Amino acid sequence: MPVMLETNRVMTVLMVASLVMVPRGDVGKVKAVTGSEDLANFPREVTVIDPATGVEVEKDSEGKYKVKPGVTYTFAIKFQEKDSQEMYSADNNGMVYYKLPDGVTFDIASTSGVKVAVTSTEHGEYYLTNCSYEVVDDGSDRLLKFYWNYTNDHDPVLTSSQVEDDMAISHVTFFMVNLEGQFKNDATEVKFSDDVTIKVDVDDSKTVSVDKTVGHYDANTGMMEYNIKVTSTGNNDNIAVKDLLSGDWGSIDISTINAYTTYWSCKHRWRKRF
Repeated sequence: MPVMLETNRVMTVLMVASLVMVPRGDVGKVKAVTGSEDLANFPREVTVIDPATGVEVEKDSEGKYKVKPGVTYTFAIKFQEKDSQEMYSADNNGMVYYKLPDGVTFDIASTSGVKVAVTSTEHGEYYLTNCSYEVVDDGSDRLLKFYWNYTNDHDPVLTSSQVEDDMAISHVTFFMVNLEGQFKNDATEVKFSDDVTIKVDVDDSKTVSVDKTVGHYDANTGMMEYNIKVTSTGNNDNIAVKDLLSGDWGSIDISTINAYTTYWSCKHRWRKRF
């Protein structure tokens, strides 16, 4: 079965449709299904990923994700159909939606040109080439909207009705989205569906430390040079660092500032007054 991955900065969507075609004369033999544009019951798996490492966030002995508030994580969410219900509604202009859960602030996002891999016994393997999605504000909630588009690369190109027939009798259809978001400080668990709830331990502790390297004094120029490193753990705002020297020294010259994920450093030069 072909698998295609479409990636951008915010979200990755993987969609696979495994289809069984039945001649139109045998339609009565196909188990009846109901289309649903509301995906509230379709999330089957959720994995929290640290974008800095690209791997799943560590869990404690109780299965809780160990996370920090205000830090952006990637949420890999798998939506999959149930036996008697399709993720589709012809009455909603080909759009399906999902109310994103409480406990996480998901980033606004949108993209187009998302490819969907389709396999059917009648038409073989082909791609829907221009599906799209967006994460939008919906009052006090945020909503994921996924838009079907039947543009395809089948040779010859299939009509919309042919693709719709394929999707209407799909037995296994799923897609995965990678959304970026931040856990709220008071989150203890996040319910994505009746089947999936993740537990989290949000560590909002904060620490700041300062380290200064041994300086070098150049007698010819009257300059003393050294580095100061400030390390911040957690969300610390408005950190002020003062560097006071005794003796007859002039004003500071900050020649370089290097910003890192958890710390910043700067090179200081002081000129001695003669």
